[in-house]
Amino acid sequence: MSFLEPGTQSVDESKKGKLLQSPHIKTASLFGVVLFLFAMLFIFGIDKNETRHLSVKPNAQQAYSMAQSFVKDKLKLPASADFSKNNFHANIDTSTNTYVLNGYVNAQSVGGRFIKQQWTTKLKFTGGDWANRKSWQVELVDID
Repeated sequence: MSFLEPGTQSVDESKKGKLLQSPHIKTASLFGVVLFLFAMLFIFGIDKNETRHLSVKPNAQQAYSMAQSFVKDKLKLPASADFSKNNFHANIDTSTNTYVLNGYVNAQSVGGRFIKQQWTTKLKFTGGDWANRKSWQVELVDID
């Protein structure tokens, strides 16, 4: 077989298929396509380092964070709520995805005084993103 540079074949020779392109051109073309695909994967974010919450059962700290949100919904002045950082108790049943959490909140009453109140929540994780309120079913919110 004879190899010629592209475009140097006569019309008759190219129709007969006697002369082919150099194998280096095929290799370069293949390399270019592969490089292009990697560039597209990078540009469109398939390689992003985003935090993924999906399909992971929440731990106690994550459930506590969501419980705080549901407790605030029951307070008269939720903006004044002050939860302790790690002073809570969690009872987690992983077989039913049920989270019973107890803790304290300092919140302002309608009269303006801050009152320390104990709270209990029972939440059921229904799946999805643990940080999304729609991923939780509230079974109980009790504030003493």
